[in-house]
Amino acid sequence: MKRDALIAVAAGVLGALLLVAGWRGSFLGVALGMMFSPMPLAMTALCLGLRYLPLSILAGAVAVTAVTGSFALAALYVVVDAAPVAILARIDLMAQKRAAMDPPQGLRGWDLGLVVALLAFAAVLVMAVGLAAFPSGPNGMEAALRERLTELVAQVPMAGNDAQAKDALVQGLARVLPGAAAWNWAFRALVSAVLAQMFLARDGFARWLTPAYRTFAVPGWYIGVFWVAAVAAWLAPGDAGYVVANAVAALSLPLVLQGLAVVHVATASFGYGRMALVAFYGVALVLAGAAVALVVMLGVMEHFFQIRARLLSRPRNGGE
Repeated sequence: MKRDALIAVAAGVLGALLLVAGWRGSFLGVALGMMFSPMPLAMTALCLGLRYLPLSILAGAVAVTAVTGSFALAALYVVVDAAPVAILARIDLMAQKRAAMDPPQGLRGWDLGLVVALLAFAAVLVMAVGLAAFPSGPNGMEAALRERLTELVAQVPMAGNDAQAKDALVQGLARVLPGAAAWNWAFRALVSAVLAQMFLARDGFARWLTPAYRTFAVPGWYIGVFWVAAVAAWLAPGDAGYVVANAVAALSLPLVLQGLAVVHVATASFGYGRMALVAFYGVALVLAGAAVALVVMLGVMEHFFQIRARLLSRPRNGGE
């Protein structure tokens, strides 16, 4: 137990140092810390269990305070890294419950979908608190954010110092930045948890078998919440519409994952192999906005038409 506690402390310190390196703009920090700093915490939960996660988080917060001398940055570490991992760690409780059944069962796609749905709601809450703390000014939140971004972009050298290009950049960023930040808050924790499970399973340290991600399934009620939010974003005026529209972007994450699960099942069912997935993700990166919208629609359609079940009932031709 003492050895496990020391490992948990070391993991928390490592994740905290990666995040601080990212804040300070070092090459290693930007390359690894800004994306993967939650991974040591995720490895603690997925290897040692939930009881060691608070110790790991405390060690990380102390490390941030010691290195930066700032309690505010330690609090930010808890919000940015510890909170999303703590939500995802709920999967450990679900795995324990499934393992205690007679006969024992593994994690289901519904379990994964519920945890990610909770994570998306938490992302919306974090975004809303951040926007509430941001001074909106007389012209509303978006205008205030646009003014702040204009000041920042003015300091960035651009080819020809094109004022029109800078204005277009500011307009686009101000429209989507809160939702994109909330999306990233949840997504980086998800990526860290998936990679943590992969490494732990490879080396035989994972507490639970890796779930079949292709079975990922969003709860039916979540589809309704998403569409109510989408309609509200379309109808609501001013700041309310701006906040809800960005909330819709954050809430799209579970549906994106469900749509991607359909894509993976489809490539396997039709025998197209890995090259089809490489081509799909390549196109998706180039056409990011349209690709996300299409994948979200595919995720919604999966709920109503059970596309994966239909594909899996077809004769298999091999491949991925």
